[in-house]
Amino acid sequence: MEKTQAKPLTAAQQRQRDKKRRTWLRTGVQLFFFVSMPGAFVAGFSGVKQIFLHIGAGEVLSVDSFTLSLLGLCGFTLLFDRFFCGYACAFGSLGDAVWALSGLIQKKLFHRKKQLRLPERAVLLGQKVKYLLLAWLVALYVTRQEKMLTGASPWEVFSRLTALHLLPVLPFARLHRQSDGCIPGCNACKQQCPVCLKLEETSLRSGECIACEACVGTCPKQNIHRWDTTLCKRLWLPVLGKVLFFFLLGCWLGFCRFI
Repeated sequence: MEKTQAKPLTAAQQRQRDKKRRTWLRTGVQLFFFVSMPGAFVAGFSGVKQIFLHIGAGEVLSVDSFTLSLLGLCGFTLLFDRFFCGYACAFGSLGDAVWALSGLIQKKLFHRKKQLRLPERAVLLGQKVKYLLLAWLVALYVTRQEKMLTGASPWEVFSRLTALHLLPVLPFARLHRQSDGCIPGCNACKQQCPVCLKLEETSLRSGECIACEACVGTCPKQNIHRWDTTLCKRLWLPVLGKVLFFFLLGCWLGFCRFI
């Protein structure tokens, strides 16, 4: 008997398949770095802490392991956007896992079709509050009042949430959106964004963007792109290239727990 040929996927089915593949790829990368380099974000941002401690004490800045880690993370972010935040940071991965577990519980136990989310205004307000917390932490370290945090140091957490968000990214490393070809009233990219970006700008310059590329996979017109996604049509190849580069960088900086 002749084998029946599989029907070609429609554009909507193709997008849905690519979206699932992108989600599983990101989850696998997050799990890999969560196991191999769980302390990367702490080591890197301890460099920020050391810098302000030296400034507060009036000492000459020195290049130690923490400072090198900070410089390595900043250099990587300048070239590859906030890939570290979206794929390699253990703190962010833990937050994504809790969010996914919450959605599963709501769906299975409470039979909710749509996961509960905070109102957009509350999310935007929370994104601004963390900068005030960072300013307070910096003031404590510059004025040598860091003993107030003994036993409960939020420095590593809040510096992770803000330091890379304040760092500029080279223009070619950003995601760009061709808004001229968008469907009026679509908002698919905005609805899928985990950090509630508005995505009105042609260049997604917001420091809140974690380069997860959820908007890239959900756009029905494929209007959101970056230089690497434009050059390579295979969605996994650019991601794995950055994974390899960051893994080698992390090994050199001493992030890897197995080396």
